[in-house]
Amino acid sequence: MKLKVYIHKAEEGGYWAEVPSITGCSTQGDIFEELLQKISMKQLKDAWVLILILLIMRTHRFLKLLYENDVRK
Repeated sequence: MKLKVYIHKAEEGGYWAEVPSITGCSTQGDIFEELLQKISMKQLKDAWVLILILLIMRTHRFLKLLYENDVRK
């Protein structure tokens, strides 16, 4: 899965970044390197946890549908 990260220059100085496909996934840094470090360490860990939760929920729904269809037969 690929995620797009948008990086912007902040008006007050420094940079900020966001991952639009994940609500609330954003961070900031005084210098570009700091921003990249924060993105790769904190935000993407949070994103992977969210993705894992979504996959678990989808799998649960799928298994529930399989079970319901199997029980009806």
